Amino acid sequence: MIENKEMKTEEKTEKTKRKLVVPGEIIAEGEDYLPGDGTRRERKEIVASRFGLSEESGRLVKVIPLSGVYVPRRRNIVIGKVTDVTFNGWIIDINAPYQ
Repeated sequence: MIENKEMKTEEKTEKTKRKLVVPGEIIAEGEDYLPGDGTRRERKEIVASRFGLSEESGRLVKVIPLSGVYVPRRRNIVIGKVTDVTFNGWIIDINAPYQ
C-alpha cells in the first residue's frame, strides 16, 4: 500500500517537471522524444520555438506559452465573455487571435 502511494507521487512529479525556456533552446536530445506544441525537431534535438515552460510527458515534449493569445484546438472546453447577442446565437470572446 505504501509503495503504491510512493509510485503515484513519483509519477506525478515526473509528469509535472517544468523549466523556463526561450526560443532556440535545446529541451531534449535523441530520437526517443517527440516534438509537441511550441517545439520543433532539429536533427536529433527538440528545440523550443516559443518562450514558456517546457514539459515532458513520457516521450512528448511541449512548451506551455507564458504570453500570447489562446489558440483553440478540437475538443477544448473554454470559458468566454459574451460580447453580443444575435438572432441565431451569441458572439463569445475567448481571447483567440481570430473572431
